[in-house]
Amino acid sequence: MPYLQGVAVAASVTTLSVIAFDRYLAICRPLKRHLSKKQTIGFIITIWAYVLLLLSPWFITYDLHSSREANATHLSCRSTMTPLYNRIYQLGIIFCLLYAGPLLFIVVCYTLVAHKLSRRTGNQDEFLRKSSTAQDKKQMSRLIKMLVTVVLIFALFNAPAAGTQHRTQQQQQHSTCY
Repeated sequence: MPYLQGVAVAASVTTLSVIAFDRYLAICRPLKRHLSKKQTIGFIITIWAYVLLLLSPWFITYDLHSSREANATHLSCRSTMTPLYNRIYQLGIIFCLLYAGPLLFIVVCYTLVAHKLSRRTGNQDEFLRKSSTAQDKKQMSRLIKMLVTVVLIFALFNAPAAGTQHRTQQQQQHSTCY
């Protein structure tokens, strides 16, 4: 279970990064050619291959162990990684590449989007210029709140996944490792 759970979380995180980039392109580079259906499918395949590759050490190093206590057999899933290798893997791969890196990327994309949209008011066409500046400020405020909310939700709800995967790897009891 830890491997499949990690793959699902990592694929979701990577997909959210691609969505942030797509939103950046749509708003900041509207005249640039967007992704075709074939390219989108290629991105999806690349995301899953990337995640499966990064998390393959979990698949390789987990073993199912059984122990007999009080007339009952207990199965546990344990890692065979050395503590040093496990620490490097957790910090370098899990935290940096699958949490902090995507979080930073999403923050940069949405910051650029907010900046582009905040500058837009000076370059609007005649129809948009007639709207009140108070309404523009209110809409901009809503947009910034939404972007900050998206980033905070990502940071808060994925931080436990990134932080507890080490504990999960060491302590989780399952009947299967995958």
